Amino acid sequence: MTAKFSKSRWQQIIGRFPECRVLVLGDLILDRYLFGRVRRVSPEAPVPVVELEGGEDRPGGAGNAVMNLASLQGKVWVAGVIGQDKAGERLLEILKGQGIPRQAIISDPSRVTPFKTRVVAIPQHHQVVRIDQEKTSPVSIEIQRRILGQVERVIGQVDAVIVSDYGKGMVSPGIMAGLLRIAGKRKIPVGVDPKPGNFPLYRGVSFLTPNHVEAGEIVGFRAESDPEVEKAGKEIIGKTGCQSLLITRGEKGLTLFERGARSREPGAKARKIPAPGPVLSVIHIPTAAREVFDVSGAGDTVIAAYTLALTAGAAPQEAAVIANVAAGLVVGKFGTASISQKELMEAI
Repeated sequence: MTAKFSKSRWQQIIGRFPECRVLVLGDLILDRYLFGRVRRVSPEAPVPVVELEGGEDRPGGAGNAVMNLASLQGKVWVAGVIGQDKAGERLLEILKGQGIPRQAIISDPSRVTPFKTRVVAIPQHHQVVRIDQEKTSPVSIEIQRRILGQVERVIGQVDAVIVSDYGKGMVSPGIMAGLLRIAGKRKIPVGVDPKPGNFPLYRGVSFLTPNHVEAGEIVGFRAESDPEVEKAGKEIIGKTGCQSLLITRGEKGLTLFERGARSREPGAKARKIPAPGPVLSVIHIPTAAREVFDVSGAGDTVIAAYTLALTAGAAPQEAAVIANVAAGLVVGKFGTASISQKELMEAI
């Protein structure tokens, strides 16, 4: 895709990322990868025997959004809950190593830190099995109160808030109502990477970044073709009142919906469709991916890049193009991964 925006414009936007300050609130997960070679099948059962050679831990869920923001040179804070367990300790250790403030992460002895272990066969990086340990019940009223208290303490230091909802219990009616009240006082935008089951909680947010499957689950019909996606987007914006909506569509790229927008065409096809209230502009942007290796956590990269670009002064259409390129880079990597500011600048 050839963008009509100039190289100097891209450099200006991405160059401002280090000035952007973002709070991520959501479900913190530890992703563990165990790597090994498969040379035989077990004589005990028809399963592969993996000869373990190594492993690594990465922040997942909201933690992956945090890592993407940090890798893109944004200033990032994180709010969430962990259990008093080894997985929670490991998450804190990784975040500390990145210099990320952790005072808004609450340790709750009644909870289990969501922990996903993936056994991966090398060199093909074929996932053999995934083992999940988690507790998805809503966090207690007391923990919600403490989380919101920490959010209130740091909100004056940030320019935007990302809610990373993985359905593990962090995002609740109380948390969303409190967050929107706190952010609304300072006119700080709140964006959500949504979970369809929590859709009623998102009314009043600034923007949403569902993938097309999630968008379909939200509206109750398939959102695959352009007309279906346009219909879904119109309905989602109508129900939430959000200013912009970015629906990621895998190999089809992404579609941006923007309220009250005049089209500034970034090398994509654009049209206007009717919607309640202001004119709604919809733009389909083709994928920027060169190869797709692993889509894990790509949504975290999209909302991180989109939020940073908006905070840096980009128009939603400019921010969508940047997010699209960022997604195209991260799906070429293995597992929950992040991209650097330098990678993004070179690719765009």
